[in-house]
Amino acid sequence: AEQADEGTGDVERRLDAFRALGEVLNLAGRYSEAIEAFESAEQLAKRHGLSMAVAGFKQKQAELVQRTGRPDDAFEMLQEVLESIRGDTSQEAGEIRATSLYECAAVRHRQARNDEAIELGHEAADVATSVGAKLVLARAHMLLHIANVYLGRPESAEHRDISLPIFEAEGDSVGQGNMLNNLGIEAYYAGRWDDAASFYERSQEARHRCGDVVGAATSANNLAEVLSDQGHHADARSLLESALADWTASGCAVGIALASSNLGRVAARSGRHDEAERLLSDGVERLASLGADDMADDARARLVENAVLAQRLDEGADRANELLASDPLPLVVVVTRRLLGLAYALRGQSASALEELEASAKVAADEGFEYERVVTELLRAAVRGRNPSDDIDDAVRRM
Repeated sequence: AEQADEGTGDVERRLDAFRALGEVLNLAGRYSEAIEAFESAEQLAKRHGLSMAVAGFKQKQAELVQRTGRPDDAFEMLQEVLESIRGDTSQEAGEIRATSLYECAAVRHRQARNDEAIELGHEAADVATSVGAKLVLARAHMLLHIANVYLGRPESAEHRDISLPIFEAEGDSVGQGNMLNNLGIEAYYAGRWDDAASFYERSQEARHRCGDVVGAATSANNLAEVLSDQGHHADARSLLESALADWTASGCAVGIALASSNLGRVAARSGRHDEAERLLSDGVERLASLGADDMADDARARLVENAVLAQRLDEGADRANELLASDPLPLVVVVTRRLLGLAYALRGQSASALEELEASAKVAADEGFEYERVVTELLRAAVRGRNPSDDIDDAVRRM
C-alpha cells in the first residue's frame, strides 16, 4: 500500500493493495484508517478513468461511514454511487448496485426505519439474484430476516433459511458470524435464552476466526444482555467492559453507546442506581445523536426500570408515559407498559396497574413476544392477588 501511494507499479496492483489494506483495517475496527485507504483507492481510480472502481470504493467508504455513526452521510454517499452507475447493465455494475442497495437497507434498519429497510432489502435481493451475486443475496436476506424480527413478522423465517446456508457454502466467516448473531437476537426476543446464548457464542467464535474485532465485541455485548437478564451481573459487566474497550479502540460510536446503555442496565439491577442513571442517560444521548432511535428508546425504557427499581415511582411513571407518547417499537411498548403497571401497583393503584398490564400482555401476544407475555401475566396475577393460571404455569415450565 505504501508503494501504491508512492505511485509505483501498475494501477490494478495498486488498487488491490489499497483494497486489501482497507479490508484488514475494517476487520480490526480501525474505521478512520480504512476510510482513508478506500478514499486513496477511489482517487487513484478516478485519475485513471476507472468509473466502476470509483463507484466500488465509494460504496466501501459509505459502509464504514455508517459504522462510525453518520448514517445520513452514508445514505447520501450510497445514493451518489447508485446514480453514478444508473443505466449501466454490466455484471460489475449490477454487483455494485446490489451491494449499495443492501447497505442502504442496513442504514435504514439502524435508524429503526424497518419498513424502508425491507423495501430496499428486497430490491437488493432481486438485483443480486439477477447478476448471480450469491454473497450479496445472502446479506440481503440476512437484513430482511432481522428487520422482520424487529417488527415481529413471521416472514423472518423464510429469509433466515436462505441466508445462513449460502454463507456456509461460500465459507464466509464474516457472514456466518453476522447471521448467527441475528439468530441470537431472534431467540432472545422469543425468550429462548439458552439458544440465544449459544448463537452469540458461535457468532463470537466465527468473528474471531476472521479477525472481526468489532463484530466479536458485538456478540459479547449481546451475550452479556442474556447474562444480565439471568441475574449473572458480574459476568455481564466483565463482558461489557471488554466489549467497550474494543469498541473504544476502534472508534465504533454505536458500540460505545450500546455498552454505556447495557452497563447502566447491569448497574440498575445491581442496586447502583446513581451510576445506572449516569450510564443510561449517556447511552440515550449518544444513540439519539447517531440516529439509532430504536436503541435510544430501549435505553429510555431502562431509565424507567431504574427509576422503578429505585422506588422513584412518580419519576418512573412520568418517564414511561413520555416514552409511550413517542410511539416506540412494539417490544419497547410491552416492557414500558409493564414497568408503568408495576409503578402503579407499588403506589397502590391496582386498577390503573391492571389496565397497563393488560395492554402490555396484548401487544406481547400480538407480536409473538411469548416470554414478555408470560412475565406480564405473572405480574398481573400478583396484582390481582391470585395464583397464575395453569396455562401460564405450563409456559413458565417450558421456558
